[in-house]
Amino acid sequence: MPLMWLALFVAVRSVATLSDQVLVSLRHTKFTMSMALLNLAIMPAAFWIASRWGLNAVAASWLILSPITVLPVIGKLAQSAQISLREMLAALTPGLAATCAMLTAVLLVREWQAGRAYTRLAAQVFTGTAVYVIVLLLFPFRTKVLRYVRFLRSLRQAPIESSALEP
Repeated sequence: MPLMWLALFVAVRSVATLSDQVLVSLRHTKFTMSMALLNLAIMPAAFWIASRWGLNAVAASWLILSPITVLPVIGKLAQSAQISLREMLAALTPGLAATCAMLTAVLLVREWQAGRAYTRLAAQVFTGTAVYVIVLLLFPFRTKVLRYVRFLRSLRQAPIESSALEP
């Protein structure tokens, strides 16, 4: 159960981690430092209080406090980058849809599969990977995925300017 709480929190926090990096590049370091100090102030206290109810409560406190520790970062990014939360969610939709499909497929394989632990794990990893890729490539997200692939390829093919290498 604690791992489930932490997995849910990581899903939320992964968006904020990227947001932190963008905010730093936009020179909002004072805000990101303030949020880090807020986390430092409230999370240990929350863990201490939650410890009375056990490990599940400690793990759940990460998710329960995410509106205080994560949402302001996402809101600041939306404001700074001048994008709406709807646009931000639209950008996350392919990954969310593929993740939900992957989770469903892995749980189904896990439920119906017998055999040795390592073969079960290998089948779950293969199934999860295959379903994730299939959802991204077959559904309406294909054009977005291909746009990212073209962008990444263009980065690899871009010539490096000699002036960028000199001090």
